Amino acid sequence: MTEREFYKKALSPVRLFTSTVSGRTTIREFASDRSRIVYSPAFRRLQQKAQVFSLVENAAVRSRLTHSLEVADIGRLIADAVATQLEDKEWIESGLVPAFVQVVENSCLMHDIGNPPFGHLGEAAIQDWFRNNWEDVASLSIESEELEALKASYLQDFLQFDGNPQGLRIVTRLQGLKLAQGMNLTCSQLLAFIKYLRDPNGDPGEGLHKKPGYFATETDLVESARKTLVVGNGRHPAVYLMEAADDASYCVSDIEDGIEQGVITAADFFYELAEEWSAREDLPADHALLGAASLLNKSLELKPHVAHSDRLRENFYNFKAEVSRALQAEAARLYVLAHDQIMTGSLPELFSEEEPVGVFLKCLKVVATKRLFRSLEAEKLELAGYHMISGLLDHFSPLLRLRRNLFQQLVSNRVKIPKTVTNRKLQLERRLFDLLPPAYVEAYNNQLNGLDEPVGGDAEWGLRAHLIVDFISGMTDDFALRTHQLLSGIDVH
Repeated sequence: MTEREFYKKALSPVRLFTSTVSGRTTIREFASDRSRIVYSPAFRRLQQKAQVFSLVENAAVRSRLTHSLEVADIGRLIADAVATQLEDKEWIESGLVPAFVQVVENSCLMHDIGNPPFGHLGEAAIQDWFRNNWEDVASLSIESEELEALKASYLQDFLQFDGNPQGLRIVTRLQGLKLAQGMNLTCSQLLAFIKYLRDPNGDPGEGLHKKPGYFATETDLVESARKTLVVGNGRHPAVYLMEAADDASYCVSDIEDGIEQGVITAADFFYELAEEWSAREDLPADHALLGAASLLNKSLELKPHVAHSDRLRENFYNFKAEVSRALQAEAARLYVLAHDQIMTGSLPELFSEEEPVGVFLKCLKVVATKRLFRSLEAEKLELAGYHMISGLLDHFSPLLRLRRNLFQQLVSNRVKIPKTVTNRKLQLERRLFDLLPPAYVEAYNNQLNGLDEPVGGDAEWGLRAHLIVDFISGMTDDFALRTHQLLSGIDVH
């Protein structure tokens, strides 16, 4: 396959379901994808999900939404630089250049859309809760032989829960005018979202297989999208640029938020980064980060005194701009350099630690981990968030303990509850069920009805567990707090 043929397939505007609007150009199809993303409730909810510091009132500190907008801006700039080189080499048709840039921007906009409240601690809370409770809870709902079947079907979706596959689930199952079709994004856009190449039941490994990229519940959609585009089973090329844009954005911006919150000073940052950077192998004399290194050295010459605080902060913002420009240029250069692996989708990442920029990013991440992610300010709220998510799963677990026929009565009679569901036994379960968004219940029904008959109890229970997790993981940080307080009887307002 030639390069031009590759991009023509990778940027196909075809969708899994026929769109109600016909006659759009390729770029208009991808522009439509962008609108479907940014106008979705899931995207708007990112404004109340934390990037680093949860539940802060300081509007200058980034939320997942503002972070996503920044990543999209950087992603568009990188994609534009890459597209210029691809066009110069005649590897892509000129008419596909805007589409290439748009797909990358869209991927950046949606890259965090599946993150649960409280970030990675929220993911860990879901994983740990199911690891500790699934068997006791499911054994009250399904037969013993179905417990074994559950291990081979949907259980790993929860034991390896992650925001990336949850994001794909959101755009394909939980959002859109017709929930059975999700947002109905183009197949190119769906594949451009998937960072890892296996589902939770696949063999774990390194690199592109270290985590699941999609749940078992969406494996059929991923396979259909791959067959439709005929571009193989590797990564879509846009994923590399989305990932690079994310790295280029958050590594310094998280530090900026730490400075804004008073967790770290600009002087502390420069000194600690210099310590980490100097401990690693020397960089070549003409490396891309030369401008950033020069600013770093100048900042080290200033004593961390109040008289120099404004100068150090100014140096930090100049440093941030230098780093951003350098990472954008390097991402474009490395993409073209590794183009053969990009085409097969086998390259692990653009910014590997074998590259100077990869070494630098590693240093930034070490400083951020020590001074931000392990700061008392961040960890206190994350610990609280972990227990909130665990507590919410405890509160909703009665719905997972119900036998299938009783749960189906709740589903079938949501509007008008008959006598069979108003008995004392289901008083609690009915009220818990009524808290679930109707759209998520509809998505549960759609997927359950779409399975091959007969549907085993393991499959139904797995989809029921997804219904609960869909609700909890879709909460904003503050809504998770309020709901946990409500169900704990702490605050009923």
